[in-house]
Amino acid sequence: MIEQAILLAAGSGRRISSLLGPRPKGFIEIGGEAIAERSLKALLRKGVREVIVVTGFGAEYYERLVRRHPAASTVFNSRFAETGSMGSLALAVPRCRREALVLEADLLYQESALDALAATKARDAVLLSGLTRSGDEVYADGSGGRLARLSKDRASIRNLAGEFTGLSKLSKELLEKMALGSAQDEYDSHALSRACADSPVAYVTLEDLVWCEIDCAEHLERAVRDVYPRLSGPAGGRRP
Repeated sequence: MIEQAILLAAGSGRRISSLLGPRPKGFIEIGGEAIAERSLKALLRKGVREVIVVTGFGAEYYERLVRRHPAASTVFNSRFAETGSMGSLALAVPRCRREALVLEADLLYQESALDALAATKARDAVLLSGLTRSGDEVYADGSGGRLARLSKDRASIRNLAGEFTGLSKLSKELLEKMALGSAQDEYDSHALSRACADSPVAYVTLEDLVWCEIDCAEHLERAVRDVYPRLSGPAGGRRP
């Protein structure tokens, strides 16, 4: 298994803040457990030895979390209110040794997603799913297993390979390239899309992957009503 993971957890979750209070998005509880802790446990079960959590808004929640999990540590993004996810990712890159799983703290997903990324021989790869039609999708353009670009504009996609899940396996070299070539207010998916223009990035598509991102009240409703029941059922993977 990949030894390191970067959990991007600095965002304030403005679109869902009325439901969160002082908590960051990763501390939305579904099935009695914060989704960030669920993700952290999944990473550790799959053999990840070090999880770098980049914090910002509500950092104290993550500080308490990593105290319960010695394999995890934090890096604080003091400019979290001004930066996109690349501002956070860039802070973690110097601590990467070879390659790392990269994911955001607001994801709810099957653990088989991690297996699929670990199994690919490509040094750099993104995980795609079938279309969720959940709103705010990021579509992947690519063919023959190689990613061409990522975009939220469905009409601009020439060869639809799937929907980007926000889960990636990235080499230290590509992470450094993304960090050096990106503005602090940019998002990691934008930087990755630009980087793959001249660096080979593979994609792995799991058509029936059960997952969701939780960015707004509608996403949370879908997570509770549809995604979590499928995850906690017999075929959905480990219960929390």
